[in-house]
Amino acid sequence: MTREDLLREPELAPYVRRAFFEDLTGGVLAGEEALAAARRLDLDLAAERYAIAVFTLPPAPREAAGYLADPAAETRSRLLAYFYKYSEYIPIPWGADRCVVLILGAANEISDLIRRCVDTVRSGYAAGGPAGWHMAVSDPVDSLEALPACRRQAEGLWGMGCLRPDERVFRPGQTAPAPPADDGALGLLDPAGDESGRMEAFLKTGRREQVRPFVERFLARREVALGFEPYRHYLMLCARSAAARAVLDMDLSREALHKRLPPWEEDPKGLARYMEGVLAAALALRDEAKGAVYEGALGRAAAYVREHRADRDLSLAGAAAYAGVTPGHLSALFRKKLGVTFTEYVTARRMELARTLLRDGGLTVEQAAWRSGFSDARYFSTLFKRTQGCTPTQFRAGKNL
Repeated sequence: MTREDLLREPELAPYVRRAFFEDLTGGVLAGEEALAAARRLDLDLAAERYAIAVFTLPPAPREAAGYLADPAAETRSRLLAYFYKYSEYIPIPWGADRCVVLILGAANEISDLIRRCVDTVRSGYAAGGPAGWHMAVSDPVDSLEALPACRRQAEGLWGMGCLRPDERVFRPGQTAPAPPADDGALGLLDPAGDESGRMEAFLKTGRREQVRPFVERFLARREVALGFEPYRHYLMLCARSAAARAVLDMDLSREALHKRLPPWEEDPKGLARYMEGVLAAALALRDEAKGAVYEGALGRAAAYVREHRADRDLSLAGAAAYAGVTPGHLSALFRKKLGVTFTEYVTARRMELARTLLRDGGLTVEQAAWRSGFSDARYFSTLFKRTQGCTPTQFRAGKNL
């Protein structure tokens, strides 16, 4: 089944678009191949300039009724509706808390398009919703081949939000400010600086590929004091403390974290390496724990499909609710762990049932189709031949047993 086929399933369309964007900004697609793939998804990428913006997106309510009373949900809907409205913007909701927007247009328009993007997000939050938000905007580039670097720049700027939570918009050229030289190194040991708290904030939402940019910016802001050995030790302890608290908050084992911690670094040049190792260890444990949860969810969803494969109203949403995850997570699990889409998995289980009914049940093709979860016998026959290599009638006659 192709991505175009998946787009016919409304629940999966956003994830197909995200997968395409990952290929585009990961260097898998480029040039005419990228333009052709975009056209198959009804996206027009032909432009003179491109840029990428990332902004905080309020999470969607778990229940549909939540949209009626939740200011955050209203902000989410308002922002997405704006960017979906204009062809110059291609929004991709990314996870639970942010949205990536590909901005494209003529060379003399791209600056204005970026400004409109920033102003829309700023005014969207000013009108209501959560108070805490930030966004990052890359420099414009002049080709699709330059988008991977464009994305890395935007994600690096996005990471500055952990270091400077009171600022809203991060653009190229901004750097984390160094402390005043006359403060002295000891002045940076002020607990009000909350060094450990900033690392904890990063561990709540950060990803492993963002660890190095985060540490580089974190240390750049404190460069004046890094020659002071007690301060370096203080930062190393802060990293360990933040990782330990993050692990405990996730109900994970502190012992498991300690087994992954890098060796203590006395060399000033080793501070960044040590901090990266500690933070990466905590994030790896978090991701592995999530993976275990989702693998359990995958097993529950698979059992649900087997039990309900004859039901014509079997859906991704129903299986996800039974498994205790969102439809998007479940769809991704099937593709990542089993290498098939949810629809393909359901079809395979229904074909198993159909083969049994045709071989042992003494049923007509129409009856077997109906009892296997298909409403249309003609569609069932076409699908059976495509997936099983023969028609249902041939199978029932024993030609492909």
